[in-house]
Amino acid sequence: NELYPESWTVKKVPKITLVIFGIIFYTNQQQKGKKMKHHIFTPEERSELEINPHIIRVMNSNVEYTEEFKQRVLHEHEDLGKSAKQIFAESGIPDWLNQGKYAKRTLDRWKYQQRHPKENTKGRPKTEVSKPVSEMSTEELRKEILYLRMENEFLKKLEPLEQYKKKN
Repeated sequence: NELYPESWTVKKVPKITLVIFGIIFYTNQQQKGKKMKHHIFTPEERSELEINPHIIRVMNSNVEYTEEFKQRVLHEHEDLGKSAKQIFAESGIPDWLNQGKYAKRTLDRWKYQQRHPKENTKGRPKTEVSKPVSEMSTEELRKEILYLRMENEFLKKLEPLEQYKKKN
């Protein structure tokens, strides 16, 4: 085979290992030569954003807008036919932030959040807190054991990939 040297031997590798390796390899290829997806605000940019009355908070690369501003933008866009970019510009959002599709994507996200209010959650999804072992039924204990065994098998397969990644 012309892809692999003859000295390489073929071993059976679990599918999950190949999937994880593929994800790691693809991610590394995507990151080579590409700029960061999110711009990290400089102190000057943060100061400029923080004085805007429509902005509640400025994080490293995110801006949190007031609920009143979101409602006004949605109203002006839907009822008055203004573009998202125009509304943001009229509201004092700096041109350096209001570039490309920033305003449109922000507006689309707000529309989605308005249509799906139950799906609006901030931060990391909440994980279930498991009951103490003394309160678990036999079936729940069996499921927990099965889950932990599967997790251990997965982690055992992940370790060689991490070692490979450290070498390269």
